[in-house]
Amino acid sequence: MNLRRKNRNQTLPHPVPPPFVSQRMHELSPSFPFETVWEIHQSQAASESSPRRVSNSKRKMVKAAVLLFGAIAAAGAAVMSPGVSASLKQIPFVEMLYEKAGQHTLLSELGMEDIWKKELSTTTSLSVTDQDIRFTVADVYYDGIQIVLSYQVEYLGRTDPITENDAGVYYQYRILGARPTLSGTHEFTITGDRTFVGTTIINVEPLPENPRLRFEVPRIGDIYGDWSVTVPLSLDKTSSQIHVMNPNLTSSYEGMEFTVEEIRFTPVSTQIVVKTKYTYPSEQTLWFKLLDDLDTPLPPAGGDMGGKGMMRVNYGSLPDISPRPEFVTLVVGRSPSEYVERKSREVYNDLNGKFPLVLEGTPGGTVTVTGIELLEDKTILRYTASDADNQFPNLLLVDSSNEQYSENALPIRTSRETFSFEAEYPPLGSTTGLRLLNIITETPEDREKPLRLRIPIDWEASSLRQK
Repeated sequence: MNLRRKNRNQTLPHPVPPPFVSQRMHELSPSFPFETVWEIHQSQAASESSPRRVSNSKRKMVKAAVLLFGAIAAAGAAVMSPGVSASLKQIPFVEMLYEKAGQHTLLSELGMEDIWKKELSTTTSLSVTDQDIRFTVADVYYDGIQIVLSYQVEYLGRTDPITENDAGVYYQYRILGARPTLSGTHEFTITGDRTFVGTTIINVEPLPENPRLRFEVPRIGDIYGDWSVTVPLSLDKTSSQIHVMNPNLTSSYEGMEFTVEEIRFTPVSTQIVVKTKYTYPSEQTLWFKLLDDLDTPLPPAGGDMGGKGMMRVNYGSLPDISPRPEFVTLVVGRSPSEYVERKSREVYNDLNGKFPLVLEGTPGGTVTVTGIELLEDKTILRYTASDADNQFPNLLLVDSSNEQYSENALPIRTSRETFSFEAEYPPLGSTTGLRLLNIITETPEDREKPLRLRIPIDWEASSLRQK
């Protein structure tokens, strides 16, 4: 066995840090109107300049160092293996990436569970073995906005258990025959003594028909080799659920003109394309957020791209409670030139089982906690906001040992008539000594009022399959 090991600190050449931002809005600056949160999100998205690596005992999530290059790639050794294909059909990627890694993962934050729940991905079973390591692409999802690649790595000749240092795939990718802007991130999960799985999410600009993704892997863990594959992409499984409309709506805010050229809805994401009179992101002066017909914002999904007067802004998918709204509302505001720290207060409340519990919200508003449910794998907190500005309060659970717990994902709206939500937290086991920490952040009185544009949606005319 000829394992080519090199210094782990040696980096691949010319890494391009991705602009992917996966943090939820209410984590960026808590408990004040969404417009302010979105301003901060946009500022951070534009200024992010270096990848980060985060590890813990359950999962390892690192931002990809995306390498875009035009040179001809080395020939790959990808083959179709019937044996591997059969075994991969038994690999439940959702279980591996969610249950083994814990509920609070990158994929769950981005609402990607529907890819597997609705069987929207395509099995590929492309497999390469080099240096006694087998790299297998199990399936791929593509909807014109995102590519989601799921794969398994097996250390065939390994006798000792792998560690987090071994559970890493170092890759480069590009689209054959095209040069679109790409950005991505990924997540790895150890699933056995000698195996781990991973999913790479790639945000893309429009691609040519029947595109092919070249996914080059020169290193796995500490081992250098060649596990490169070429993955065909297809809209066959997603086109019936993709809707594209072209509002060509021109407006302006504070003297800055913009045109909403396209809105694209896919099973797991939403994207708006905006043409501007300024350069994004170095001179970005406007931010955009999207509301459903219930006045609830779609969460930002990160991976925004832009340049030459064009912006592509990504959001999560439409919620289950309003899957086909008659309209959406585009909210437009001006990004702050610099971040100004706002004063906040911490208010503790005992969760002694007496509900409803009325909490202070943003000025003039309230958040009413209506119940808490302790389950084996999670804790559910239910609340109702008095108005749209209080839909996403910053509520932390604090146990008897003073350990704080934040939500696993963005709270889910449960009522069309009221601003009622369910927030999911880690499992706690007992309410004894449990408290609720409400962090209230002041809203500046001189905050500019954003522009709101209602955009009607014709779902039949916008079907991609019809087009």
